[in-house]
Amino acid sequence: MEAVISRFGPRIREIAGGLDNNLPPDIQAGRSKRRQDLTDGGVPAELAGKLADLDTLVSAPDIVTVAEHINRAIGDTATTFFAAETNFRLDRIIAAARGVPANDFFERLAIDRAVDQIAAAERRLVADMLATGQSGQQAAENWLAAHPKATRIRRSVEEIATSGLTLAKLTVAANLLGDLVKG
Repeated sequence: MEAVISRFGPRIREIAGGLDNNLPPDIQAGRSKRRQDLTDGGVPAELAGKLADLDTLVSAPDIVTVAEHINRAIGDTATTFFAAETNFRLDRIIAAARGVPANDFFERLAIDRAVDQIAAAERRLVADMLATGQSGQQAAENWLAAHPKATRIRRSVEEIATSGLTLAKLTVAANLLGDLVKG
């Protein structure tokens, strides 16, 4: 456990410290609203801020993994990760996947596997975007422009994310995203 904490702890703190600068406007707005809702509910401001960051920091281990794998700065990787997440609405799919009903162990396993596939595709996607030498929204936009099928896949994934997610739709989204980063 100590090895995991020493590997991830400082980098996750770095990601948390950079959220004000690294989040796209829509994620930043959701974070601010969550913080305000918590303080309105009586949570002390400092604690409300930390709690509001948790939804975003769920991605921190993936960001650290990508940054280490391609030897890029945490800030560049985080900014690009959040841009990719926003452009492909991956945060919405993952959040919706948590609510997909599972009637048995195997359906839960299938849901978890699809979420894992989406996360793996996102990590590869961010690494590909960063390979352009750019970061953040600019890297995402340039990567999308260089990959024409990405627009179709992005629209399909967005439609899936907003259409009442089921196990079948989640599996299709995971496969589409996996196909996107295969080449």
